Formats: sequence, structure tokens, C-alpha cells
Amino acid sequence: RNSRKEHKGHKDGRSWIARVWKFVTLEPCLGCLDNWNVWNVSSLIFGDISVLVEQDNEQLKDQVRAYWNAHPCGTQFTHLEWGSKEFFEEVERFRYETQPFMREVMEFDRHKGERLLEIGCGLGTDLMQFARGGALVTGVDLTPASAELVRRRLALYGLSGNAQVADAERLPFADNTFDVVYSFGVLHHTPNTAKSVDEAYRVLRPGGR
Repeated sequence: RNSRKEHKGHKDGRSWIARVWKFVTLEPCLGCLDNWNVWNVSSLIFGDISVLVEQDNEQLKDQVRAYWNAHPCGTQFTHLEWGSKEFFEEVERFRYETQPFMREVMEFDRHKGERLLEIGCGLGTDLMQFARGGALVTGVDLTPASAELVRRRLALYGLSGNAQVADAERLPFADNTFDVVYSFGVLHHTPNTAKSVDEAYRVLRPGGR
């Protein structure tokens, strides 16, 4: 009850969670409760915590979405006009010059005819390589700005594909939709990484990769 009272006047849910966790794990008086009471107290506390964590995660994603929508990932490496052919070529040059291992390791040209999803496609630089290799590409990103730039990029180079806004933790696709699910440096940034990995497996067909 004391923890609940403190929470009412505390604006930071995460601090409250930390204090409740300390209460549950360290408070000596809980040791004298019988197993039934401990279980019920824990269920009540952690039920509240799960709701708060979910709310906090959504608020965090809103902040992340707003930032990257204003600064799409990759635009920081060039001062050229966004969406121009010169802009996309400079972004691509920078990516693979600074990470030369990618062209071989990512096997961009080995998925011809396969349905490929990229989670967190950013400016679509990797998605473009898969499309050039003949993959049937779909990219998703948390931000409308990135999705729009990827659609413009594919059209500019005459490549087929789709890009849309989506949350990695709630992918808008049916089970077993894709032959390949690809993501580079993205999933560990979403608040519930385990859920995003589960989603990747859900939309991947059996035997896919």
C-alpha cells in the first residue's frame, strides 16, 4: 500500500517500478507471509508493473518515432537534398565503404524470387540491394518519413517493392508470409526485443530464414 501511495504522487513510472521491485525482493516483512499471500501480493504488483511497462514502452516508441521521423537514419551522413538520386547514391556509398563486409555476408543477390521482409528498413539501402538481386521486397519502418523515402527510392531506380509504416513488435502480416526476414542493427533498440523476434518468426514461413 505504501508503494501505491508513493506512486500516486510520483510522475516517473520507471522510478516507481524500481522502488516496488526493491520492496518485493528486499523487504524483510514479506518473509513472514505464507506462500499464498506472497503469490497474491506478487501477482498484484507485477500485474500493475506489466501495465506500466507497456505504457512506458509505447511512450518511448512515440519519442523514438518522432526523432527518426525528423532525422531518418542515414541522412546524417550527407548534406545533399533528401530524396534525390545523388542523395541515395551518397548514402549507399557511405554505408558499404564503412561496412565493406556487408555485400558478401548479407547475400543480397541470393534471394531471387523469394519474398523478403526487412524490419527497420531506414532509407532502404539494404532493401535496394535485395531488390536488385531479384527478391520480392517489403520494408517496414517505425517512421512515415523513412517509408516514403524508400518508396521514392524504389520508384527512382525502377525497382518493384513496398515500404510501409509498422511496429516491429506488431507486424501487420499473416503468419508464414515471407521466405526471408532481415533486420540489421534494429531489433535490439525496440523496448520489447523478445516480442519483435517472436513476430519475425511468426511471419517467416517454416524453413525460411
